[in-house]
Amino acid sequence: MDDTLGVYISLYGVKPNGEDQSANINLALASGNTKFIFPKGTIRVDKKIQINNRAVEFIGHNNGRSQENATILEFYGEGEFISLGNSSTPGFSGQQGFTLRQISLIYKGSSRGNLKNPFAVSASNGWYGTGTYGIRDWRGGGIKLIDAQIEHFEYGVWGTQSDINRFNNLQLFYNKCAIYMEEKSDQFLGEGLYTFGNDNTITMVNCTGGRFLNCQFVKEGSQGTYPVELNGCFSMLFAGNWYESTGNYGATVPAYIRLGASSECRNIVVRSSTLAIGDKINGTVPQVNYFIEVVTGRSIVIDEAGGYLRNLKKLVGFSGGSSIQDVYVKLANTVPYSDGKYHDENGTGRAAILIEQHDENGKTVMGLTRTKAQAGSVQRLTGGLWTRIALDKSAFDELGEFDNVKYQWTAKHTGYYRITSLQMTGVQQAGNRLQLALFLNTGDSTGGTPWTFLDDRTSPVTGGGAVSGSVEVKVNAGYKIDLRMLSTNDTTLLGGSSNYLIITRI
Repeated sequence: MDDTLGVYISLYGVKPNGEDQSANINLALASGNTKFIFPKGTIRVDKKIQINNRAVEFIGHNNGRSQENATILEFYGEGEFISLGNSSTPGFSGQQGFTLRQISLIYKGSSRGNLKNPFAVSASNGWYGTGTYGIRDWRGGGIKLIDAQIEHFEYGVWGTQSDINRFNNLQLFYNKCAIYMEEKSDQFLGEGLYTFGNDNTITMVNCTGGRFLNCQFVKEGSQGTYPVELNGCFSMLFAGNWYESTGNYGATVPAYIRLGASSECRNIVVRSSTLAIGDKINGTVPQVNYFIEVVTGRSIVIDEAGGYLRNLKKLVGFSGGSSIQDVYVKLANTVPYSDGKYHDENGTGRAAILIEQHDENGKTVMGLTRTKAQAGSVQRLTGGLWTRIALDKSAFDELGEFDNVKYQWTAKHTGYYRITSLQMTGVQQAGNRLQLALFLNTGDSTGGTPWTFLDDRTSPVTGGGAVSGSVEVKVNAGYKIDLRMLSTNDTTLLGGSSNYLIITRI
């Protein structure tokens, strides 16, 4: 027999006859051979398959659910189905290089928990094997899963210090967590993955150098679970992937990708993404709130996102209380959102976002401060008293920085700003002095000391008056600025678009 092709595992008694084959498979592994060819059909396994050799290969005949055309290993046991090494190994186990090719691993036991994924539930596949692992790797790595399928496990693939893994054209269906990698499971490559109906598709903790390329994530997540979770991860790339919502089944996925919920992520690049976000649930509720939610993240890059975005609430959400949150977004076209914003700051942290929109006219930098507040009605000012101007309407406020109740602007980012205002008044007496100034970080709406002046003029004759001015200032994030006027005599400010305050970041 040609050893390069492998040994037919049927020589060790492994048959698709409906009886438990775990003893025969473990007998084959103890023979010293490492490459085994499995027959077509469904092979029942009731106990763990323990692999303690290097470079073991299981090779089948197509993956899928059809017994006539595929090799299917059905697991009826508890815990680990295929175990590489064991938990007692303190360091690198040596059980490196396991390959699974053209084989399906499916849990069929009776110890079952309920998935939260609304599509899986609707398709009568809303269950998984509690406490089960399709493949569990203890400090080995070098795993190759090629044209394989794993479904209905609590963890489809689980690894610790499991680095340099290569998953190609792997299908992952109806798992509680399809792929879980932790603690130096570095240099991961997932290419052409097809995932479907999982609560959580990928969780990676303290990993570096992972890549997910040309994958299809279809109907993933739930109202309480994120399809992709990264914590403490660095230098990760998601490129050319398809991200599809769960469908109109009554649950909103909070975000497709969540970064840094427990520890900072850095240098995460999400490139050339296609989002297939369907119609709103019952016509009102989005199926996915955010494409990416940043809790603690630095140097996060979104380079091109397109597809069906109209029912995505926002491209980015900032949550948590971290001061380390920055995202750079580069888009070729305008992403359509009802309020014109690309992100929400829905936490207590300081978030920074920079948007570049590219079209035939060149590059437009978006996501910067662009605020225009206006007076909605006439305001009466008492003479001799600095009084905050009641700018209770917003013509535009790109970052949501202006408070139309307190009439204050709060800077979200440190930087240089140009502040301009025009205030028209009613009839002024000759000799009446009008002053217009900005006030910084003051709580009271009257009195105080000006921070910087915009205008100071005296009416030469009786008639309508006006004050206006522009200034460039440096402002720190969190600074609060309001606009006030001082008139020698009682006066009236006109309402409407003629009385405004404009603030732009420069």
